[in-house]
Amino acid sequence: MGTSGGTSYTVTFETNGGSAVDPQTVADGETAKKPEAPKKGDYKFGGWYSDSGLTTPFSFDTAITADITLYAKWTEKAVIQAGSISYATTSVSKTTAEAAFTNTLTKTGDGTVTYTSSDEAVATVHVSSGQVTIKGAGTATITAKVEDSDTYTYATKTASYTLTVTYIGSKAPSEAKALGDIVFTDGSATPYSADLTLTAEQKAAAVAVIFYAGSASDKLGAKTLGVGLVQGSNLEWAKTGTTGCNTSIATLLATKTSGSNAGNAVFSGTLANDGSESLTKLKEAVSDYSEADYPAWAWIEGYAATANLTGTSCESGWYIPSIGEVCVLWNATATVNNSINKTSGTRIATNKWYRSSNQATTANNSQWYVGFGTGDLGEYDKNSTNDLFCAVRAF
Repeated sequence: MGTSGGTSYTVTFETNGGSAVDPQTVADGETAKKPEAPKKGDYKFGGWYSDSGLTTPFSFDTAITADITLYAKWTEKAVIQAGSISYATTSVSKTTAEAAFTNTLTKTGDGTVTYTSSDEAVATVHVSSGQVTIKGAGTATITAKVEDSDTYTYATKTASYTLTVTYIGSKAPSEAKALGDIVFTDGSATPYSADLTLTAEQKAAAVAVIFYAGSASDKLGAKTLGVGLVQGSNLEWAKTGTTGCNTSIATLLATKTSGSNAGNAVFSGTLANDGSESLTKLKEAVSDYSEADYPAWAWIEGYAATANLTGTSCESGWYIPSIGEVCVLWNATATVNNSINKTSGTRIATNKWYRSSNQATTANNSQWYVGFGTGDLGEYDKNSTNDLFCAVRAF
């Protein structure tokens, strides 16, 4: 339409049943102003279109060069319902040995839920599934938070529960352990008593019994040692023809300087009273080390897997004991076996010989061992498959 100021055009707004929108007069080539969105009952405004069929959205950046009618699009609003979330169980107790778990969350509606833990040193939680993984002893609050959706609104947007995690044993891992204590996968321990009854969970988690808890002035020095509950049998120290079988390995030599049996013998040698570095020294001394040719040492390397300790705090650190340590174990056999009887582990056999990590001085192919019936000391062939091996570890 023409005006005294030049050509202008009318932009008409068809609201299709919505609240009225005033038309606009726009100069030729200029753009219309986007009006405030109209309202229409339980409908949601979906924008302006340039055709009544609502197929072509209109851009307010478009230059106006003729009269035009714009059409409002509407979509029916979803009915908003009240949603809710809650935990039926608001207090959960676990031990450090237990597997990951999920405390069931009851939810009404389709709101998105995320999960958090107040203390990830105690437990972590999967952000979307709510599965909890135990990390240590203590207390943590596990919280679920829900967001409103297009169809549900939540008056209370969080739900939580308290998780209390305790150690498997009565002694925390940091507490000093004593002779006869039963040690568990989390490093905790429980003292032996005649009326002690372990739970099935505790039996499954038991890994060792303490056979030495000494000070600096004691035979093995200031340390605490436990013997594992799984033993090795039919294993050569070194197979016939290997370097280890036929060679005198200086760092593994042990010399008996006094005493006549395991009860009073004293040994000298670099590793005569501490076998923790024996495997390392053996590998340094021989060039043909392999699992096939050194079966006893391969057994101790794989002890964690054999004893189902992979992934626990007690996975590493196991070794074949020195002759001095085997002697100390012999002295503690009765106490150790009393404790082992409370577990599902293998007792120390009192009618067998247990072999050590130390080589004897009388022959290149001999190593020290102890008869656990009488405490006799012996030297026997490295390539023998007789007798037993045990695994020990510092705690």
